[in-house]
Amino acid sequence: MAREIRESERRRQPMRLRHRRMIGGQEREFAATVSFLGRSAADQPRYCYVAEDITESARSQETTERFRAILEATTDMVGMADKFGRLFYVNGAGRDLLGLAPDERSPASASPMCTPRGPRISSPSRASPSR
Repeated sequence: MAREIRESERRRQPMRLRHRRMIGGQEREFAATVSFLGRSAADQPRYCYVAEDITESARSQETTERFRAILEATTDMVGMADKFGRLFYVNGAGRDLLGLAPDERSPASASPMCTPRGPRISSPSRASPSR
């Protein structure tokens, strides 16, 4: 934190930092901004600190990242769509199955890929399952 304080004074702009500390026997994570305000009449540096407890959001983000890593590692197709059928996520296996490049956007809708007989596969390397 001392480095960010010195940087705030040197650059004359707010500096953002994250730090963890034990409070009541539990580790908490904080995001803070430190701003150099100038010097007092006695030439002492003055700072303003604003801190926010981000423990829960940091844990949620870590959980989301672990979940995404699992989805990307599986060899099964996994996709997510909103209540209107608009796809907003397809994992790597699903992208391979659908013939999508890694950086290509997912199809706008999941509906055209699904038929009463099973999924319609666009990738020439995969055969459509028959039921």
